[in-house]
Amino acid sequence: MQAVILCGGLGTRLKELTKETPKPMLPVAGKPLLQHTIEHLKRHGITKVTLCAGYKAEVVKEFFSGDFGIPVEVIAEDTPLGTAGALKNVQNLDDTFLLLYGDVFIDVNITALVENHEKHSPLATILTGPSTHPWDSDLIEAKENIITKFVHGLDVPRENIGNKSVYVLNKNILTYTPEGKADLITDVFPKAVEKETLRIYHTDEFVRDMGTPERFAIVEQYLKNKAEDKAPGPITCVFLDRDGVLNKHVGYVDKLEQLEILSGVPEAIQLFHEHNIQTIVITNQPVLARGMCTEQTLQKIHEKLKKETGVETIHYCPHHPETQWGEGVKELRRGCDCRKPRPGLIYRAKEKHNLQLKNCVMIGDTERDVQAGKNAGIRTIAIGTDKNGADALYPNLLEAAKSITQ
Repeated sequence: MQAVILCGGLGTRLKELTKETPKPMLPVAGKPLLQHTIEHLKRHGITKVTLCAGYKAEVVKEFFSGDFGIPVEVIAEDTPLGTAGALKNVQNLDDTFLLLYGDVFIDVNITALVENHEKHSPLATILTGPSTHPWDSDLIEAKENIITKFVHGLDVPRENIGNKSVYVLNKNILTYTPEGKADLITDVFPKAVEKETLRIYHTDEFVRDMGTPERFAIVEQYLKNKAEDKAPGPITCVFLDRDGVLNKHVGYVDKLEQLEILSGVPEAIQLFHEHNIQTIVITNQPVLARGMCTEQTLQKIHEKLKKETGVETIHYCPHHPETQWGEGVKELRRGCDCRKPRPGLIYRAKEKHNLQLKNCVMIGDTERDVQAGKNAGIRTIAIGTDKNGADALYPNLLEAAKSITQ
């Protein structure tokens, strides 16, 4: 399959960084962003790449004149054509192709995205996920994964389906593209959705628009964490989910009296500590985003948890990606990197406590917990009756602790 990457933007928000270098060619972890993207596409079976370059196109051309194990064509536009205009300028498009933006870092299962598109055969499949700033983002309204409308921001409460700027397209999309400068989001997709089927592929995988220096730093840290040696070593730290592992699962715990410690948990924590194993709680706490309790109340709940179990540290995600209900705390109603199954809380704990991930294990009672551990590249243990794809399964935390410390 062919991939087309749009890389003609000026990168004005990066100021001095893009004075001599186009944004997609800025270095990330020792190599240009575009090279990361092309290498990722190659791993997922993409067979040729077309780069639509604009600003400083000669820099792109010179770099990709070498051998990258995949044919790379560079098309330079004389004047800015917009995202849709640049696409229309490409000759010999495959009937179905992948479209990406050169200033977006992706760590996404492209194979699964393409397979989903091929299964349903729409005009377009758009990669979506919870936006980290839905109040000023390009959002999508969809019903059963079929797109009904393209919108911008949260002028009214709506679901947080953010456009992640990765598309699988049928080349017939060009029939909806006007001549001259045109934009996919504003000029093409709204027209196409009136007559054609366009679908979303919703995922929680890592995608980051590299529009600011801060985002470059986030991606640098993400790649550093991924590259860390995770060959299993002696376990020196356990990451513990909260509800269902440490305390009884009663739904949302937003009051102190709702916290009921499960049998055997204090003994399990003591066993860990006797063997010099750190205990760190990693928990999603959407009660804050939902406005169900204050941070002060949550802190009191966690102080009680520490006192009654002996756990040392608690890291929590306060966010929730749902925005369609219009309630709760607006600033916390957004996508984030810390809500499991994303590994952000694990990475945060790793940095704060100077941990080696190869010496850590994630213990939880849900698929979300297990996947967070897998996303961080560490061993996983499931608690309860469902293994959820974990490396091991135990009926409760005490039995897990006995196994780990024996």
